[in-house]
Amino acid sequence: MIYQYKLAARRKEENMIMAKLSNGWRTGYFRALYCLMLSGVVAMTVLSGCGADQTYTVSGKFTSGGRALSGVTVTLSGDANMTTVTDTNGNYAFTDIARGTYIVTPTLTSYTTFIPPYRNVFLDGLDAIGFSFSRSSQGRTAAGNAHTVALKNDGTVWAWGNNSNGQLGNGTMTSTSVPVQISGLTAVILAAGTAHTVALKNDGTVWTWGDNTYGQLGNGSITQSLVPLPVESLANIIAIAAGSTHTAALRNDIIDVSIWMWGNNNDGQLGIGSTDQSLVPVQTPGLSGVTAGVSGIVAIAAGSAHTAALMNDGTVWTWGNNSNGQLGIGNTQQSLVAVQVSGMTNAMAVAAGSLHTLVMENDDSVWGWGSNGNGQLGDGTTTDRLTPVEALLP
Repeated sequence: MIYQYKLAARRKEENMIMAKLSNGWRTGYFRALYCLMLSGVVAMTVLSGCGADQTYTVSGKFTSGGRALSGVTVTLSGDANMTTVTDTNGNYAFTDIARGTYIVTPTLTSYTTFIPPYRNVFLDGLDAIGFSFSRSSQGRTAAGNAHTVALKNDGTVWAWGNNSNGQLGNGTMTSTSVPVQISGLTAVILAAGTAHTVALKNDGTVWTWGDNTYGQLGNGSITQSLVPLPVESLANIIAIAAGSTHTAALRNDIIDVSIWMWGNNNDGQLGIGSTDQSLVPVQTPGLSGVTAGVSGIVAIAAGSAHTAALMNDGTVWTWGNNSNGQLGIGNTQQSLVAVQVSGMTNAMAVAAGSLHTLVMENDDSVWGWGSNGNGQLGDGTTTDRLTPVEALLP
């Protein structure tokens, strides 16, 4: 029992130090210091990451609507190149991998996207367990206030509807009732705000166009754009979301997953602790890091002026406007920083309406909170809810 306790304590301390050292862990100096610090905790245990012969495992699960997805081809590339296929339970694993930097990528099939489209992995000290993916049609179409965008199977982007702010991205301000192709752009995920549009390309870059009154294009200006422009400071993006006039992106760096946001912040929807708008991406603090080799943040969603994040442990965090209880924290006070939604511990998907938020749990139940004047929470009433209530699904 004493040995087990010390081993658990050593692992907890190891995780904490791993997170604090962050990129510095890659240098020999910090690894040596780390080994010296922990060598007295469990003398009879070989410390992970302190030996050149240490090998690791990268594993996770593929799901579709919460159910196991078998037969998906998964590729590990980088310092080594491997391919495997998910089993009948949706699981995959790469074993006996040397210390190094890798990318895990699922193979796309017709009309299929995976969230996230890929994952970066840095192996040194801990196995990468729980690097999971979900098949989704999310992001193949998106709707703004009066415009629509869609992805074809070849990755081309098409748009139609109102174009008064250039939100169709075709170089004009002429509205159209039939789809027009956005020239030169291919993408894997789309999002749309009131009058701006966001695209995530397969290389992890983000492109934006349309209205830019609040800096929601993230290019350092407030000038609208009639064609897609790259958000220059962003790379390694795996998910995007668009609120009415703010934008969010989920960034997967080598050993960290973080949220970056820009645009309107009048209600604290950027989650940076103030109401200052930002014309370029800024990191939302307090929602990043790696715990036991598992990426913390797995999904983001944006409402009119609030934002929600789903964590790997099934918890949900929200921030921004809370006029109708859309943060799910039991009151109507806005929050300038991320706060946890009470009672949500098994969530596997999150979505945001203008003034309400929805979550699907791993038992397929749907829970919602916020505005309910039109019955959008599905609880049999039209009463706004300040905390999660279950939708009355048959």
